[in-house]
Order: sequence, then C-alpha cells, then structure tokens
Amino acid sequence: LKYEPNSNTVTLDGMSCKPISTLEQESVVGLPLTKPLTLQVYNINGVPLEGIDVMFELDGNGGHFPGRKSKFKTVSNKKGEASAHFQLDSHIGERKIQAYIADKDDDKLTFLVSGTPGPPARIEQLGGNHQSGIIGQVLPNPFSLCVYDSFNNPIPNHLVSFVVTKGDGKFVNMSEENNGVHTNGFLGRLKSSIVSEKIRLEVITDKEGIVEVSFILGETPGFNQVTTVADGLGKMPVIFDAMATPEEERRRGRRRHDD
Repeated sequence: LKYEPNSNTVTLDGMSCKPISTLEQESVVGLPLTKPLTLQVYNINGVPLEGIDVMFELDGNGGHFPGRKSKFKTVSNKKGEASAHFQLDSHIGERKIQAYIADKDDDKLTFLVSGTPGPPARIEQLGGNHQSGIIGQVLPNPFSLCVYDSFNNPIPNHLVSFVVTKGDGKFVNMSEENNGVHTNGFLGRLKSSIVSEKIRLEVITDKEGIVEVSFILGETPGFNQVTTVADGLGKMPVIFDAMATPEEERRRGRRRHDD
C-alpha cells in the first residue's frame, strides 16, 4: 500500500515503533506498574498504524504479563498504540522487557523496570546485644540491625531511632552542639537530640538496609538498655542491653588472672 494524502489508504512501508511511555519505570515489588508499557507503531511517513501485532517479552525473570506469562501479544489501536500491563515479582532490582512489531523482531525497544522494596515489615538484630564493659568505655561491638520488607528485601534509606531507655550511656560522636552532623563512626546519616530527658539518635539505613551504632557506657555501674524502632514499625521495637562494670572489677579480674 502507498500513502496518498487525499485517501484513506496508508502504506506499511518503513514500519517502525517508538516508545510512548518512559523507557525506565519503577515500582514497589509485588505490585503492577502504575502505568502500562506503551509504544506506537507508524510507517515511513510517520502515520500511526492500526491492527499491527506487537510483542512484549520479559528477558529472564522478575514478573509477568496478564495470564502470568513472560510474553504478551497485543494489537495496535487507532492511534497506533499498543500497551502491556506488567506485574513485578518479589525481588528488587532491574528487569529488562523488549517490545517489537511481531514481524520485525530485529527492531526492538527495551524497557527497564526497577523493583524497589516495599514498606517495612520487620527488623532483624544483627549484633551488639548482651555486651558488658567498663563504665565510661565504648562497647566492643556496635549495635547493628537490618530493616526488611514483607518479602525479606533490605530497605535502604530508612529511618531508625535509637533511644537510651535505661542507664546513663550515650552514642559515639554524639553531642548537643553537633546535632545532625555527619560522622565517620556510623554507616548512615545521623541526627541526634535530647528528647524528654532521654538520649535519642536517628540513623538512616545504608544501601544494604543496615544501621550500626556505637555506644558509650555511662559512669554509673549497672544495666543499660537501648530501644530501637524503625519508622513505620512503632509496635515492633528491638532491644539492646549491656552491663556497665566498675574499673575496680576489671582490675580484680586481672589480678586473679595473674595469680
């Protein structure tokens, strides 16, 4: 068919396609894309073509098209547009989807779909609990934890609060004069403050969803406790505890060892 300006006849010569939706999209894992993947089929004169078979094909894993298929075939409409709805699976990261005219698989568009973690579902304590140390000293190991979504994906850039709920300890590199300043002692960005006479530290998880906080025991011997809560998980706190012992007790232990 050849295109004639004064007729309804449209040529299929030079048939090609271009993206209508953005080539890079993002969605929370386990959910569909908010907008379908869409392209337009047109001829050599730029005229949209209706009734053309179009294929959308997922490269590898990462989700599915309607019918839980990795491939989806559809037909262009009057605007020359063809669309496919895509559902992400539970894994974070990038998916590659190729779209092409059914009879021209050598001319493909590539859509990149990124899966991001869902809302926080749980906190896992990684280390630092049940320690002991000398009053006024930094505990040997930092308090560390990881925040996960419901699919066990770690959540980066998520706010976690540490509050001293028992004892008179404090967090390393923290001072009232130095609120909100980045320090080398933590994996995340820090903001510290004194709230209702309780020492509170807010930390942002790193790219692996982890936070680490070093703790200095106070000058009073006895039990210390830090309560940790991730933003959105106020009813699921994680508790760290530590015992502060006097310097004299360490000296007695050394003498017994020497004897």
